[in-house]
Formats: sequence, C-alpha cells, structure tokens
Amino acid sequence: MIPTLNNAVIDGILIGLSIFLTAYILKKMVHWIFRKLDLTSDDKNRTIETLLKSVLNYLALICFIIYLLMPYVNIADMLAGAGVIGIVVGIILRSVVKDIFIGLIRLYEKQFIVGDFVTINGVYRGEIVNIRVRFITIREWSGNLFMINHNRIEMIHKHSRDQMTITERITVHYQENPEKVSRVLKSVCERVTMKHKRLLQVDDDGNLIQPFELYGITAVNNNYHGVEYMITATVKSEWYFEAAKVIRYEVVKAMYEAKIKLGAEFFSSIYS
Repeated sequence: MIPTLNNAVIDGILIGLSIFLTAYILKKMVHWIFRKLDLTSDDKNRTIETLLKSVLNYLALICFIIYLLMPYVNIADMLAGAGVIGIVVGIILRSVVKDIFIGLIRLYEKQFIVGDFVTINGVYRGEIVNIRVRFITIREWSGNLFMINHNRIEMIHKHSRDQMTITERITVHYQENPEKVSRVLKSVCERVTMKHKRLLQVDDDGNLIQPFELYGITAVNNNYHGVEYMITATVKSEWYFEAAKVIRYEVVKAMYEAKIKLGAEFFSSIYS
C-alpha cells in the first residue's frame, strides 16, 4: 500500500534524519577510537579514518534511497529484473562507479596517503590533505584546494617527504651577456643560502646537502623566448613553497637591478 503524501514526507524526513544522525555518530565514534588508540598521528591511519568516514557517508545515502523506493518498488520484481536494473544503473552511474573502483584499488595498493607531496598529471602539485572513495583533495602552496576524481588521475609523481629538490628555471633574453647573467644568478644563490639557511636540508653532521646554486644553461632557445638558466637546491619538504617563493623574488629583484631582460615572465617549479 502506498502511503499518503503527507505521511510519506514526514516519515521520509524522520527516517532520513535518523539514518544520517546514525552515520554522524558512527563517524564520531571512528574518530574517537583512532584518537583514543593514538592512531591519528600516523598518516596511514589518518587515511584509513578518512576512508571509513567516506564509506559511512555513502552507506547512509544508499540506505536512505532504498527506504524511499521501498513503498513504490516490488522487491521480488526488482530482484527478477536485477540484471536489467544493474545495466541501467551502471550506464547512468558509470563515472561514479569508475571513481569508486579505481579509488579502492589505489587505496588497497597504498599508492598514496594523506600527507604525501605529489604531482598529479604534471599539473596539480601539493600535499594530499584528504582521500575519499571518489576523489582526493590536494592543497597547493597558495592554499588553494583541488578535488580530483580518481578516474581522472593518469600520472602520480610522489616526492620525498623529508627533503625535496627545488628547481627554478629562468629564461633570459638571448641578447644578454651569459657571463653577466651567470654572475648575477650566482650572487643571488649565495645571498639566499646565507640569508635563508633554515629552509635548506642538512645531513646528519649538520652540513647542507645542496645549497642554492646555479646549475647552468639548460636550453639555448627555450620555446623561442631566450636562453634558459636553472637554479637548484635541496630544501626541507615543509619549506618547499617558501623556498620557491624566496628564490623567485630574489631572482626577479636581481635581474631588475642589473637591468637584465627576461625572455619571458614565467618560472616553473618542479618537484623531484
């Protein structure tokens, strides 16, 4: 028997609230258990906690949808036509199912966890701050958050969590004197190394692994813009973005003061 509209709406609201309230309580319990057992300090355990919460959200939504359909759908008929229904649902939710399937495989294989520094598809660079069944969230150096569906992730580049090599490429006008350019860039490297030594990674003896230094010319005619020079340094992972910002500013400032023309006004930061 199909319930009246008013009763159906009231019951739907009450049941919906009950289902999502139960999911909320279960998520709080999961968080409490992980915190009580002191598991939240480990990135792998934080990843598992986030995944469990995501699964609870999906289960709550599925249960609510099933409840709404029950008065209007004959269970026996639905089971008899399960194959057809499965095909239709599969076509409609193909993207969602693909996201979930790929996401579960990646999580099972531990391709990445919360806290990893990654480059996704050569475009999105930053720290993984959240992993869900359907997508991951990356925070860039600027603080912007990007949510990327699992089925759109084609290439993952994981970076060292202890140290990272910063690489800054500077394109200078092809008519500039290379000796003058090299001299100015070397001076910048020495100044930044002395002034911002806290950003640089050190070995067990306290010695710098690789200070800011001029690698040299890496392209003679970079995309028809000019001559490309490269500066590298090994920095602490937590200071990567700060180090990139500092070296860019110092390079631009030095170029302006030395009246050296840039071939193109862009820099590219590359993790390694």
